[in-house]
Amino acid sequence: MSSEPGHASARRRWWRWWALGIALALLGVGLVRVVRHRFYLSEKLHAGVDVQNIESALEEFAQAHSGRYPPDLLSLVTPDEDGKCWLEGFNGRVPKDFWRSEYAYEPPTPVHPKPRVYSYGADGKPGGSGEDADIESDSLAAPR
Repeated sequence: MSSEPGHASARRRWWRWWALGIALALLGVGLVRVVRHRFYLSEKLHAGVDVQNIESALEEFAQAHSGRYPPDLLSLVTPDEDGKCWLEGFNGRVPKDFWRSEYAYEPPTPVHPKPRVYSYGADGKPGGSGEDADIESDSLAAPR
C-alpha cells in the first residue's frame, strides 16, 4: 500500500515535467518565428535604405552629366577624373545587399524612363515572396 501512493506521485511528476517540456518547446518555436520575422523586417528595411541611397546617387550623377545616367553601378563607386565618387563608402566595389549579392541596376529606357535599382532578396533570384521577395526602387517610390 505504501508503494502505490509513491508510484502515482512519481507518475504525476513525470507527466508534469513532460507537459512543461512540451510547453517550453512550443514557446521556443513561437519565439524563433517572432525573432526570425523581426530579423527579416530589419533585412528588408536595410535593403530599402540602400536602394534609396543608390537612387539618390544616380540622380546626382545624372544632374552632373546632362541627364545621362551611368551604364552601371560601378561608375558610382569609381572616382571620376576630379576624384569624386557619387556613392561613398564602398571602396570601388558595387554595393551588396544584406544577403551579400550585388544590387542590380537598369538604366532608364524609353519604356521605363526612371532608373531601376533592386535586390533579388534572400534567394538571389527574380520574384519570390517573404524573405525571397525582390526589393526594388519602383515599389519603394512614394505614391504621387
